Amino acid sequence: MGVITVNHVLNRVVETLTAHFPEIDVLSEGIAEEVVPPCLEVKLVETSQTHDMNTRYRRKHSFEICFYAVEPKNSELHDQAEQLYSIMDVLQIQEKGYRGMGMRHEIVEQVLHFYVDYHVLIHKEGTTNTPMRKLEQGGYVRE
Repeated sequence: MGVITVNHVLNRVVETLTAHFPEIDVLSEGIAEEVVPPCLEVKLVETSQTHDMNTRYRRKHSFEICFYAVEPKNSELHDQAEQLYSIMDVLQIQEKGYRGMGMRHEIVEQVLHFYVDYHVLIHKEGTTNTPMRKLEQGGYVRE
């Protein structure tokens, strides 16, 4: 199992959506200027990384998934959001499941905007710390 990169997570989100919605085009960022409904558009909104301990880091990937319907109705867009809540709950990357956090959705100008975050632990190879030298400890008992 190697290091999980930003592209691993992005590609896995696109693959998951494509598998669950085979009749709908799934676009990744930068592919098309104009979308032709029905389609899903995946945007990696933000990635951040914090240092945990030694060579461990915690990386957060924030996604926005937009659904463009042919004849958008709020009830149908909410139904689509319900499906996304179930599908994006756990994302399988390199045989390990990552839970979707902070899931929420909104409908703006007849487009469904679904938001989800994935937190991934990263282990970077670093320099190994040199062990301490020998410590000689002595003691005595008072009489």
